[in-house]
Amino acid sequence: MHDAPAWVRLHQTLMPDYNRRATVYWWTVVPIGLVAVAWALWSVIGLPSEIGWQVALGVLMAAIAGAFPITIPRTKTSFGLGEIFSFLLLFLYGAEGAILAAAAEAAVGSARTSKRWTSRIGGPAIAALAMACAGGMLTGILSAVKASGTGTIGVAVFSALILWFAITHFILNTVLIAALPRLKRGEWLRWHDISGSFGFTLALSAGSACGAAALAETFRENTLVVMLTVTPALALVLAVLRGYIGQQEAARALSETEAQAARREAEITARHLEEMHRIAFHDALTGLPNRRMLLDELSLAVQGSRADERKGYGLMFLDFDRFKLINDTLGHAAGDAFLVQVSQRLVAQVRESDLVARLGGDEFAILLRRSLAPEEIHELAGRIQQAVCQPYQVANTELTSSASIGITTSDRGYVQADDVLRDSDIAMYRAKATGKARHVVFDAQMHAEVSRRMRLEGDLRRALADGQVQVAYQPVYQLPDERLIGLEALARWTHPEFGVVQPQEFVPIAEESGLAITLTDYMLARACQQLQQWQARGPQWESLGIQVNLTDKDIAQRGLPERISAVLLRTSLRPRSLTLELTESIIMRRLASERPTLLELRSLGVKLAIDDFGMGYSSLGQLSALPFDSLKVDRTFIAGLGTDEGATGIVRTILQLGQSLGRTTVAEAVETATQLQWLREAGCHAAQGNVLAEPMPAEAVDALLERLEAAPSGAGRHTDEPLRLALH
Repeated sequence: MHDAPAWVRLHQTLMPDYNRRATVYWWTVVPIGLVAVAWALWSVIGLPSEIGWQVALGVLMAAIAGAFPITIPRTKTSFGLGEIFSFLLLFLYGAEGAILAAAAEAAVGSARTSKRWTSRIGGPAIAALAMACAGGMLTGILSAVKASGTGTIGVAVFSALILWFAITHFILNTVLIAALPRLKRGEWLRWHDISGSFGFTLALSAGSACGAAALAETFRENTLVVMLTVTPALALVLAVLRGYIGQQEAARALSETEAQAARREAEITARHLEEMHRIAFHDALTGLPNRRMLLDELSLAVQGSRADERKGYGLMFLDFDRFKLINDTLGHAAGDAFLVQVSQRLVAQVRESDLVARLGGDEFAILLRRSLAPEEIHELAGRIQQAVCQPYQVANTELTSSASIGITTSDRGYVQADDVLRDSDIAMYRAKATGKARHVVFDAQMHAEVSRRMRLEGDLRRALADGQVQVAYQPVYQLPDERLIGLEALARWTHPEFGVVQPQEFVPIAEESGLAITLTDYMLARACQQLQQWQARGPQWESLGIQVNLTDKDIAQRGLPERISAVLLRTSLRPRSLTLELTESIIMRRLASERPTLLELRSLGVKLAIDDFGMGYSSLGQLSALPFDSLKVDRTFIAGLGTDEGATGIVRTILQLGQSLGRTTVAEAVETATQLQWLREAGCHAAQGNVLAEPMPAEAVDALLERLEAAPSGAGRHTDEPLRLALH
């Protein structure tokens, strides 16, 4: 920049925002305008003194009027009443005086509104140039008419000339002023630059011209009177205009303020409604659509498919395996972080047209808005499985998980969205039940199974209320003498339509439907009452015990010790006669949270047994600290005695473990004499199973006790044949 010519450096200093076009324009138009001012001034100086002072007075009045411009409402354009003096001088003395008046008015206005030298010089020069062109043309036309000798100009023609002059002057002045900022921005002049000032400004300009023409004749006769009359009149007009425009501006400002307030209120309301919609239809944690939005979209898909079979859809129901373990071990914050990552992976696997929603907890759903072929659905489910199985980084810990996915499609002819969601949920539970980390497509068989399950749930509730659930008792014998020491109470149910319903079917239904506690209380009451009656038969049965199974729901509910105590009190049964059985898996899952409950149960005097022992993950340290009296060896290992070396070794280890811990060991599901003999020789304390006696109704137990009472040894089994008095 230091190597540039001096004139370039000067231009950068004085006109930094002027590009080449704007610079050429300014240095072309402004000098011409200044020449016009110089010519006008030279011409006025040469006028007679009586005319010269009148011109000077007009120029002074125009300059004074320029100090009090009026801004046109809703524009950046302003005007002054000095134009009437410029036009008056034009009609009286020609263009020279009008040029000086226009330049003087513009000079005052530019000095008031801008500090830049380019504006303070350019404004008067442009005003002078516009007046020189328009005024010169008008005076030329009038001189030509006068020189032609045709006489005076008619009123109509003169008025038309005045109007033409006002419009011409207005357009020239507007164009010359508006062109400069356009050129600075590298743009060409636009029609809006002229038309935007039409109306108010043009009307005032035309009015000023007409008023000046009317005053011209009077001015010639009495200059001082006209000046003294016009000046206060113009001042009054100016004041009235200012007041009127001020009122209009105030009203407009108030209106705009009210409009802005209304717009702000509308915007706030819209944002509020949008936020309410987002809260109502989206999950707060993941930002995904929630169950409500899914059902709305699913309803639209169902309706669309019913109207046009070609518009198919599909629904995937996902439940993540081991999520509860993440929450329990790392906390809910880690669980939330895991769910956020899961949602992102699911969205990445589906099409833009599909909808991923979080239903709650670790349950998600994917609405496939366009149907897929069966092989494509299986392929998508496989991709999702692969994506969600990748490790997660949560709370500085690497986690792995998998998903069980249930799928259903529009091919089943659904009518309600709830039915679609229900069937995909059913398919998901089938996937989870068959091994997790897999997907299952809903079919008619699942529907039949669910219908049966729902029917059984309702009927089981009524059966418990009506006392139609039976209690079977399987004898437990002491080894090696096979003396009867107790009975295990087992629930049995014969459905009036379906016949015998196995416990492995109706017990899970009870647990899932909230009937587990009802079933346990039912079994406790019936079993304890029955045992009390058997113990009352004679002193040889006072030590006879009863074993009742507890569920996960029982141990998790507060007030279990109170429930047990109430049953014992009601049946007058001694606490040591009751043994409560809990599976090893339940104990390990609830150990940390339910240890106080176990200790409280033990303090009641009842006995506790670990059922299905060997299938869980108990450590020796945990076992030694647990308040349990006996270990029941799981039937899986008993079945392998004598044929499976691994199972045989496990049973031997459990028996030794029980002996070292001072716990009684009980073998369940003993089916053969060989198994019984092995257990007897291995030092097992007690056994139960069909080789000894099948589960039987209370009447059959009465018969068994009578037979044992009649036997020489009293309480021994005294038979090589098992008691096959099963409950049917």
